[in-house]
Amino acid sequence: MKLDKQTENNAQIFFRTVIEKIGFIDKLRSVTEAIKGKLSQHDTRDAEKIIYPYEYLFTGILLAGMAGYKTKDEVWMFWRDNNDIFSQVFPDLCGDIPSTSTITRAQRLIEGEVMGDVIKDIMGRQYNLVRVCRKIYATEILSKRDVLACDGQAMRATDRLQPDGSRSGGKQITSIVSYETGMTLGQAIHNKKNQEKQDILELSKDLDISNTILTWDAINTHPGLVEFVISKQADVFASLKSNQGRTFEEIEYAYGLYQKGEPSYRKPGHYATATGTVLSGGYFYNRSIVTLRAEDCMTQDVLQKWPHIRTVAIIETDRANMVTNEVTHSIRYYITTLEMDSDKYPDFARDLLDISLKRWC
Repeated sequence: MKLDKQTENNAQIFFRTVIEKIGFIDKLRSVTEAIKGKLSQHDTRDAEKIIYPYEYLFTGILLAGMAGYKTKDEVWMFWRDNNDIFSQVFPDLCGDIPSTSTITRAQRLIEGEVMGDVIKDIMGRQYNLVRVCRKIYATEILSKRDVLACDGQAMRATDRLQPDGSRSGGKQITSIVSYETGMTLGQAIHNKKNQEKQDILELSKDLDISNTILTWDAINTHPGLVEFVISKQADVFASLKSNQGRTFEEIEYAYGLYQKGEPSYRKPGHYATATGTVLSGGYFYNRSIVTLRAEDCMTQDVLQKWPHIRTVAIIETDRANMVTNEVTHSIRYYITTLEMDSDKYPDFARDLLDISLKRWC
């Protein structure tokens, strides 16, 4: 689809602003060099006849796509309009612009999986740079640590009606999104929802996620995934449901004792609480959190299953419809590798309450 003139102008202005502010040309050179090895091995063209290396074409196509230019003609126009910049990034081209047929061949020859790996590598590099610049790379302030939301969603448009009248269910897309930077660090598409946990492992294994806090749905709460996150020097804040059997039952029972005023759960340093309100989408949310030490809530047998879990959190929410005034109540349970330390984290409970919302970014 051809861009209207105003959209085209806005894209050009934005592109130029980015270049002027952050030394984009030098970064493009370093990125292009970094991905050269990954792309050249997939180049099936005659080496003696190559004028436009894959990494050059890939960089141009990627930048054009980010600006909203997708077809071969649009990519060519984007390259032409910014050729002074591309000439600085690729000086050996002497200002030459690849033809639309060359752009088409590049788009077809670069397989989706290869392109995905290269984009993930680029995003990983950029993510680290942004974290350093914003001073959140190694911060010890819990509220400033980045939260990586790992979540799977059904792609409804891919759901198909089968000959027997059933639905195919469609494809599932798993994403890792950084709350603090707004960057999507990786995506994977599969036919089955139960692939989500493996996707999280694969997407994050080559990323520097140190000092981040990973969150996910209860379906992915598994000791192996927690162990992996710990090995990457990161933390976990994970949802917990009845699918965890005994783990869930023991935590639910412990929370019941806390509610009844059981003294062992109300010792100084053994619990923390906080409350908060949120207004969203015509609803008013009144939320409260209780955090308890994992060792107070689970037996030794269960603790052995979760050796890195230090705290459990229980969040109760009253959701009020601002039109009908109807109120619904819910309770959600979480486990985390973060330790309830009042000296290190003076607002521990409130910080966890905020993290529980950041996971929806």
